[in-house]
Amino acid sequence: MVGHIGTYASHTSLTRIMTDNKQQLRDLEVQLSSNKKAQQYSGLADVSQRLINNENSQNVSERFRQLGEITRTQVESKSTVMENVGESLRDFRAKLSSFASGARDDEKRVREVQEFAFRTMKQMEGLLNTEAGGEFLFGGTKTGDAPVNLQADSLSEFQDIFDGRRVTYSSPNADGTGTVQDATVAQLDEDGGGGNWLDFDANGTIKDNGGEGRLAALKEGTTIRITGAGNSDNNGTYTVTNKVDANEVQVREVTLPGGETNTNVTLTTPDGKTRNIQADFTAPGTIHRDSGDSISGLEAGTQIKVSGSASNDGPYTVKNVSGNDITIETSNIQNDNSSAGRVQTLNYYQGNQRSETVQLAENRSMTMDIDGADAAFEKAFRAMGMIAQGEYGSAGGLDQNQGRVNEAMKLMNEAIDDPAPGSQSIRDLEREMGFRHRLLDQTMESHKTSIDFNKGRQDEMEGINKTEVVSKLMHQSRSLEASYQAVSRVRQLSLSNFI
Repeated sequence: MVGHIGTYASHTSLTRIMTDNKQQLRDLEVQLSSNKKAQQYSGLADVSQRLINNENSQNVSERFRQLGEITRTQVESKSTVMENVGESLRDFRAKLSSFASGARDDEKRVREVQEFAFRTMKQMEGLLNTEAGGEFLFGGTKTGDAPVNLQADSLSEFQDIFDGRRVTYSSPNADGTGTVQDATVAQLDEDGGGGNWLDFDANGTIKDNGGEGRLAALKEGTTIRITGAGNSDNNGTYTVTNKVDANEVQVREVTLPGGETNTNVTLTTPDGKTRNIQADFTAPGTIHRDSGDSISGLEAGTQIKVSGSASNDGPYTVKNVSGNDITIETSNIQNDNSSAGRVQTLNYYQGNQRSETVQLAENRSMTMDIDGADAAFEKAFRAMGMIAQGEYGSAGGLDQNQGRVNEAMKLMNEAIDDPAPGSQSIRDLEREMGFRHRLLDQTMESHKTSIDFNKGRQDEMEGINKTEVVSKLMHQSRSLEASYQAVSRVRQLSLSNFI
């Protein structure tokens, strides 16, 4: 039998050529399906470092963009809240202005404006407790809990806490100095670890007897609630009138000082009726009628206003009347040393006042520092609380304290559009949120441009020219076909063909 012409060496050479053609064909097919020159950086050795740097830059921009989207959602939500708060406050200011221009002691008008004030406070409570992405927006960096709590769900509950006399809503400091805002956002919840850490003195003083500074958070004007005291008479709600130091505060008490005899005074009741009597103020909390008009008709709960005395003038609530003696409701701290007890603030704001800086780009950041304790919100709450406190006809009622109307109007103007020096109004906050929104839009557009540019460069470095690849694919396919034909032809050759 005559052997073939082909040798092992020629067969190996032809097979290698055919295999190379197959691999090149597969590579071109992968390029065409993925639109990339190579699937690994090793296939792009000449541009691999530039490609890695480009991808890193694109990833950084994408992370900033995602953070910016979250921030923009928060800013948009806050902007909406600002608009709604501003609208609610302007409505209340209009209502208060209308009330101020008429009779300020008319029961119907007083109740209407107080209801309006409390309703607006509840609206603000809901708005400032807005959530976005599972976080409360106006609690500072304390985002897990609702930051605003008015401590009451109805006007009557609110007036039970803030009677307008012994406990007033956000009173100015006793000496007229300091920042009232500090008092309205002070926070304390201390029980001394369950020990006997409190001393109560009858002059209205409350002390931390351990000297550990556990009353340091309290400010003049802060409203506090005491529970669990050894002497239950000391439990109740009080307004801090003086902060001596971190271990001692004084609270407002309701007293009738006494110390006067044979004094001609006038007793006025809410219905406008007056009783002119000669009275003795010999015992604290008691008015003794010596002569003059009858005091019959005065009953427990009647509000009276004493005028004409040297040191006992003021509004009071009648506790009872017996013969010629009128006993006045008083509220006094009782002596009790080494007492247990819990001291809590009752302020509306429960968040913190820490700000957070969001890095929007390598050279651009935004400080998120608007919270529910902002001066504009605080003044609005204070103004409305001043109007809502105190039941009609009581010593702390709006009808008995008409000067509150003008003070509340001044606060509302400052809160809405006429801020005091160094503070911001709602209008300022709305503008600030608008500025932040524009800054975010510009930053997000910058990131989009950067991402698109880097993606274009990446496509340019990684991508293929489809026309070129298709042309190479067709050429390689023909080469592979020719290789198959050549191998087949060589295998068919034999010396017998030439004999």
